[in-house]
Amino acid sequence: MSHTKERNERVKNRLLAEYPADAYGIWQIKGEDDNADFAGPHIMPTLGFFEGTYADIVEYAVNLKSFWSYGAGGSISLVSVTRIEAASVRELKETTEALAALKEQEEILIGKLEKLGSQ
Repeated sequence: MSHTKERNERVKNRLLAEYPADAYGIWQIKGEDDNADFAGPHIMPTLGFFEGTYADIVEYAVNLKSFWSYGAGGSISLVSVTRIEAASVRELKETTEALAALKEQEEILIGKLEKLGSQ
């Protein structure tokens, strides 16, 4: 077995221990940090977002050239997507405005208490 195949198998096994192989979702693949020492900036570039089973995503990732830098490989994480609907946006806006009005009212009431000599 070649060095590359051994490396791929080793990293595949490590990655497959992180999630069930049949887990389906949207996955973010990041390339390995190309700065192996402790100094300087550390960046794991996002290589993309992919949908499928974790086992397929792992197989795809380890075959991407940019997944590798020093041999430990990049990372794969499950992405949680939140659907935003118009009703949610409206409710968030109304709640934020109501909270701002309450804070304003609180300031007015605190001012009145201070004038009365009480806090």
